[in-house]
Amino acid sequence: MRKFIAVLIVFFAFASVSLAAKNPFVSYDVTETKRSFSDHRECITQIFLAADGYVGYRYREDVHGSITPTVQSLAFSNEYRRKATIKEQNELVRELLEANVFGLVSETKPAKWNYYSHLDVRLNDRDATFFFYSPPQSSSRKTIHEIMANFAKRMKVDVPTDKAKAITTTEGDQQPARQVQLAEVLTHPEKYHGKRISVVGYYHGEFEGNSLSVDEHASRSNDYKRSVWRSEPSTFAYKAAIKDKNNSWLRVEGVFLRGPGGHLSLWPGEIVRLTRVEPVPKPR
Repeated sequence: MRKFIAVLIVFFAFASVSLAAKNPFVSYDVTETKRSFSDHRECITQIFLAADGYVGYRYREDVHGSITPTVQSLAFSNEYRRKATIKEQNELVRELLEANVFGLVSETKPAKWNYYSHLDVRLNDRDATFFFYSPPQSSSRKTIHEIMANFAKRMKVDVPTDKAKAITTTEGDQQPARQVQLAEVLTHPEKYHGKRISVVGYYHGEFEGNSLSVDEHASRSNDYKRSVWRSEPSTFAYKAAIKDKNNSWLRVEGVFLRGPGGHLSLWPGEIVRLTRVEPVPKPR
């Protein structure tokens, strides 16, 4: 009898190790647009269990427009700081399989959408990728969404380690803009971080490159240190106030964010939520 029990213990221990040894991988991303009469933002959540057992959680709010006096947004990342134990990995695998994760069906991509979700799973000997363009409605999708959210909570990665540092406070898009030289902003980025500014610079826009520079030479030579990334107009900007023109001098009004920013974080700062763009003569 003792020998039989010992064999069972070895068998279950081997089975447990065998399950985790298959390197489960799960990645769940959700991008949701939230819009009200005074605020428009995208909220992006990413949860993953990597094949090496590390877990991760990323959350970011990208504000596209807001007309309240001040605006707060949250962004933080907790990734590759903790490994899930074999037991924790197996528990997630079991929950997803019991929820029939491989029975999900991807949705057809519509012309427009305000919600996007991507689920990539590799469990045991099966793997699949799913795409969704609407919030969870079916019981299976709701269950799997809850499973991933609860997994992040159990791993204690779904909250920032320092919430104060994770919050960015900026001025609203209808607050008065400070007229200042672009060189001054680049010299003292901390002073103008989160503030509405009005600056003149030479603009050159291309794929993955939207530079507003202190002069034409900085623009032509891709001198990022003397330029800022120029983002898109605010959702609440008046269309008549956006008179864009490439390869020209422009006055731009928007919210300045200290960098690194822009594509590949190459720029020392960026101007976002633009409310005014207009051509101006070359400064003397």
